[in-house]
Amino acid sequence: MAERRFGAGRRRMQKLTYSSALNQLAEVALGSDEPSLVLDAMVSVVGAALQVDRSMVYDVRLDDAVADCLAEWLRPEVPEITATKGVYPLSIFGGSVDLMWAERGVLTSDRSAPHPALGAESVPLLHVQMGVGSLLWLPFAFRLNGFHLLVFNQLDERRWDPAEVAFMEAASRQVSLALVKLELTAERRRTLEALASSEARYRELYNLTPAMFFTIDSSLTITAVNRFALEQLGYDEGELLGTSALDAVPAEDREFVSGELRRCLASPGRVIRWESRGTRKDGSVMVARQTGRTVSAPDGTRQIFIDAVDVTEQKQTERALLQSQKFETLGLLVGGIAHDFNNLLGTISGNAELALVRLPSESTAREPVQQAAVASVRAAELVRQLLSYSVSAPVSRERVQLNDLVIELTALLDVTIGKRATMVLDLAADLPPVMADPTQLRQVLMNLVHNAADSIDGIEGEVRIRTDVLRASEAAGRRVVLAVSDTGAGIESAVLSRIFEPFFTTKVAGRGLGLAAVRTIAERHGGTIEVESTPGRGSTFRLVIPASALDHMEAPQPLRAVLDPAPPSRGSVILVVDDERALLDVVGAFIEEFGDIPLLANNVAEAKRTFAAHPDIACALLDLTMPSGGGAMLARAFKELRPAVPIVLMSGFAQTDVTESLRGLLDAVIAKPFAPGDLQKVLARALGR
Repeated sequence: MAERRFGAGRRRMQKLTYSSALNQLAEVALGSDEPSLVLDAMVSVVGAALQVDRSMVYDVRLDDAVADCLAEWLRPEVPEITATKGVYPLSIFGGSVDLMWAERGVLTSDRSAPHPALGAESVPLLHVQMGVGSLLWLPFAFRLNGFHLLVFNQLDERRWDPAEVAFMEAASRQVSLALVKLELTAERRRTLEALASSEARYRELYNLTPAMFFTIDSSLTITAVNRFALEQLGYDEGELLGTSALDAVPAEDREFVSGELRRCLASPGRVIRWESRGTRKDGSVMVARQTGRTVSAPDGTRQIFIDAVDVTEQKQTERALLQSQKFETLGLLVGGIAHDFNNLLGTISGNAELALVRLPSESTAREPVQQAAVASVRAAELVRQLLSYSVSAPVSRERVQLNDLVIELTALLDVTIGKRATMVLDLAADLPPVMADPTQLRQVLMNLVHNAADSIDGIEGEVRIRTDVLRASEAAGRRVVLAVSDTGAGIESAVLSRIFEPFFTTKVAGRGLGLAAVRTIAERHGGTIEVESTPGRGSTFRLVIPASALDHMEAPQPLRAVLDPAPPSRGSVILVVDDERALLDVVGAFIEEFGDIPLLANNVAEAKRTFAAHPDIACALLDLTMPSGGGAMLARAFKELRPAVPIVLMSGFAQTDVTESLRGLLDAVIAKPFAPGDLQKVLARALGR
């Protein structure tokens, strides 16, 4: 009876010990983040509870065929037992590893009765060399390529009772769950770290990519913006987040941009592209090419991801190129028209001039002929204005005093302004002259004053003409300013950017050529045309061109409407070549009036025959443009035959590239239509008179 009571008490104590050990092991498993700490607790707590001499946990890796001892506990009361922690080949376990992998159960072996699975080589090693009387192996925490192995060694032989084995299995299950938990925790931690790293890389890419990125929700509110966009727009992140995407859009573009964003929201997954303007923090406007795509936010709502690229400079370049192409096209058009028209004008004005020379002073026919001559001169000036659109048109350079030019046109400007406004002159004293074409400067002034008068139509106002001198730097030199200001209606910003485009006009009967011509004239004089305007408060146009290097003005030579008397010593033979018969006859008549002898040729072939047949030809007057070669080809041919014969080229339109190529062959160039006095002076210089 006493023995039974003792056995029952012993079992109760054993049960309490095992329960306490499992609780202790559970506390370690729950409170630890490291598998090694759990395994250390397992071997020490379970080993102490079982009173074994040595307890260990191996990691059995089947792929590597090794067993790595992860934790080891030695009973302090047994000093003769030594540590064996290390990495061992699976061969020391004999065939037991395969058995435990297959059956997944406990394996025991004693020195007196070794387990058959150990094999002939493992028994001496384990039971003799290592001095193990009894061992117990408990596999747990199985995985695809191995398992953990709980090992107990006893120096003396020991029989393991079912309660002990049950305790071991309970401990192994507890540790298996802890290892799974820790692995899941570690995997989650690795996933979170990878996610954080990915988010950091994405954020870095999002911020550093040289494109503007915006995220907009379904209410068109900005929810995210990258650093590059903030730098380009000049805002801080807090100034944009939470604001409407339409706030930075000019008012006139908001309806369009809102429509594009709504269209994007209505087409999830579809890429939509558009161009629109936006306003920077400093008020400047940029043009952005935008690509938008609707995606789903984490909460399931729709949002738009926008990639925007600043194309402001590209658009300015495209507009400049288009402007240049318009001017080039216009120049080619007017150049061709001017050539034919100048030939007709030459005939008209030439015959009128001849008639005035030959008609008696008392003739009643002089007045209508005089009017025809004046009209032809005005028509010729109109053609020269048209030619101002051609970049190759020559500029007749002479020193011009802008103040004198303004005063000269005062009466005509008064007529242009009429009763609509008061004209005020504000002319700078000691204004330096400019090297310019006076006809083209008159055209600029008339055009600007006419536009100023139109802007104050119907109201009382003022047109102010101002001259001034600027000095930006020693390198730039002095520049002269001709400014025309008005107190009229002003110009809207949308129109202001286009006013210098050819054919652009806001007038009902306008042709859109005036300001385009002004800009071309300014550029061809090495200057600029600037404009400032405020709607409702008027406009100011400023022509800025370089001042002449010489401050003094030469006394202007009066225009001569009559011919010099032909001295008896004249009588030079002059070859005139032109494919326009009527103009050819007029020029021939001019030469006769000069007292010289004209030889007329109506085409290139006839000109060659005449030149070869008359060795006494003193000068050749050649039209630039003719069928079968023209004056350029004839000039080269004549110079090869008789280098001493001077060549004068007549041109109905600008071809500076041709005249430059003939620089060494030509003695003079005269533009059609020309007055007889002008031709007389040119021929006199060519003949050395």
